[in-house]
Amino acid sequence: MNKLKFFFHKSIFLNKLISLISFYAEHVDYLRRSFPKRVAVKDLTNVKSSGTLFILGSGESINNLSADDWDEINQHDSMALNRWYKSSFVPTIWMWEPPKDEMVRENDFSEMMHLLDNKHCLKILKNWHHLYSFYPPKRAKNIALKFDAVVMTRRTHIYSPRQMQQLKKYVKSHYFHFYRGSLFLAICMARLAGYKKVILCGVDFGGGYFWLQKNEEEGIIHNTAKARNGVSMKHALFGLKSILSEEGVELETHATCKFNLN
Repeated sequence: MNKLKFFFHKSIFLNKLISLISFYAEHVDYLRRSFPKRVAVKDLTNVKSSGTLFILGSGESINNLSADDWDEINQHDSMALNRWYKSSFVPTIWMWEPPKDEMVRENDFSEMMHLLDNKHCLKILKNWHHLYSFYPPKRAKNIALKFDAVVMTRRTHIYSPRQMQQLKKYVKSHYFHFYRGSLFLAICMARLAGYKKVILCGVDFGGGYFWLQKNEEEGIIHNTAKARNGVSMKHALFGLKSILSEEGVELETHATCKFNLN
């Protein structure tokens, strides 16, 4: 990190100012495109039917969920992330970020359409502007309009362990905050929607994905699990757990997860 960037980002005030400017700059770009509406807290509360939300990640530990576990998930609300169309389970909410890998985008396209066309879940598009980087304009527009809404995120800039200890100064607001991964954003959305218990499933930070053969990617550490400037997504989850606890909200990992937040 160059000295000027370090100077700006070591200050919480300047960090929040930079985040706010980029947030509204994204809104200006949004107005130039043809997209679904921007998701609001009301959209989340409209589909909410329980005080408990299961957030479904892509780790191979999803395959360790039993029939009883799925019955329990069915009795509450669920938010699935990214390549969840690889599963037959239809969640309450599905949030997708366009993948950088061109092979994934093309090979998974028809598979993804099955979930996009399903009327039983709220479909949210994250990082909508990437569509115009990855697809021709007409195709990007057609994909975007299949989603129910796009999420406009306010980035949380964390550049040191000290800043992570002060995480609540960044996320205690009514913005949809994002830091390093969809999981962080999903938890912030759950907080704003008023869930009192949030359970993470398939959050492993390493190994393969639930749709691959077992041990196909054993030993791989996911990028968000790696420390950047001394901070990893694991640190962020413990920070969010502390903040939510102060608000009377439980954040925990399912017993099947390889990562233990409890």
